[in-house]
Amino acid sequence: MAQVKTVPLFRRGVIRLSNRYFIQLPMELNELWKYWYENGAVLNIVIEVVEYRKTNNEKPTQPNSNP
Repeated sequence: MAQVKTVPLFRRGVIRLSNRYFIQLPMELNELWKYWYENGAVLNIVIEVVEYRKTNNEKPTQPNSNP
């Protein structure tokens, strides 16, 4: 596991709990998360926004589209 450098997480959502926000990670990779945590891994996280969803029934938009 020490050689793992990139883990594609595919589509993930952001959840809100009080005034904090979290990204849910796949449970199938719990062994990897635990290994990194226990070994003090320093992570560089990159998030790519695929689309924005509107809650007022508006059509989803792409992140780089012009309004």
